[in-house]
Amino acid sequence: SYGEECEKIFTKYIFIRERLKPYIKELMAEAHKIGTPPMRPLFYDFPSDTEAWEINDEYMFGNALLVAPIINENELSRQVYLPSSKDAWINVWTGEGYTGGQTVEVDAPIDKIPLFIRNGGKLNRNIFIGE
Repeated sequence: SYGEECEKIFTKYIFIRERLKPYIKELMAEAHKIGTPPMRPLFYDFPSDTEAWEINDEYMFGNALLVAPIINENELSRQVYLPSSKDAWINVWTGEGYTGGQTVEVDAPIDKIPLFIRNGGKLNRNIFIGE
């Protein structure tokens, strides 16, 4: 219905979702047992980071994945705030590592939503790049 380009993008994210199922299952179990929301504002996981309290266009999916959606039409890059953390933040698409407590500019082509994982966390970037 949406054309060949969109079909490739949809397929890519369906496979990512499938590879994320064990992580999602853990998040749902945690939500059931103690009420922790799977999707949450940055300040939930980083309460002492005052900048995290000001961010309203990013969210954590569990405590290992930061999602920075594109919310403006024709936007092909965006500023992403990476909360202060003892762990580095890894851009899942490029493998680039960043220290927390800073804002970075990232590319956001139509097929790559800005996603960052906490280095040393429960997720591996291979889940997203399919290796």
